[in-house]
Amino acid sequence: MPSAAATAAKPASFTASLDPANPVGFLEKVFDFIAEESDFLVKENVDKEVAAIVRVVKGKSKEKAEEEAQKAENKTEVEKQAMEVHKKEDVKDEETSSGPRVPNKGNGLDLENYSWTQTLEEVTVSVPVPSGTSSRFVVFDIKKNRLKVRLEGQPPVIDGELFQAVKPEECYFDELVEENETDDNLSISIIVTKRNQMEYWESLVKGDPAIVPQKLVNMMGLPSYDELDKAMSKYP
Repeated sequence: MPSAAATAAKPASFTASLDPANPVGFLEKVFDFIAEESDFLVKENVDKEVAAIVRVVKGKSKEKAEEEAQKAENKTEVEKQAMEVHKKEDVKDEETSSGPRVPNKGNGLDLENYSWTQTLEEVTVSVPVPSGTSSRFVVFDIKKNRLKVRLEGQPPVIDGELFQAVKPEECYFDELVEENETDDNLSISIIVTKRNQMEYWESLVKGDPAIVPQKLVNMMGLPSYDELDKAMSKYP
């Protein structure tokens, strides 16, 4: 029990500077001050009480260090994820700008105003049109090396030089068909027969975004150009 004098004593002010290189010196000043102002250090269990205080402080310090480490780790992970997102966006921007693109499932490409797919023999073009459009309003003009598609009174949807020559007499467009059963959207389906039926196209018309040739072959499981040449060489 503290003495009556210590209990009745008024709070005393303590001022000292901590040198991080010599924390023990600071503690000595603290204990000297306590010894002068109270009888705390003469208690029989003072060593245990001081040790308990040290353990509590060490525990708090450890928890704080672990918390700061976790925050730093979380921050690093968030930054890493953000960098991955930016990388993916950069790759997407590159692919959707002027560079080659990954082909769609039909071995062609989905563009803003139309999409196309292909086999070795022909190209199928799909052009969305407003609901209620009649076939008589479709202007379809195809030549050996050029294709033009538009709706009457509107700018062309497609108007350019084809990637390679075609057989105009074997090219046509089907009647307008519904894109799916859930809505009334229509599309023009155009069949373009290739003149060279041993090569894949990289685009429908020159100047449009092109497909990555290697990805086109690998993703579709199609034979490469070298494989086609070897196969054809067997039949002179």
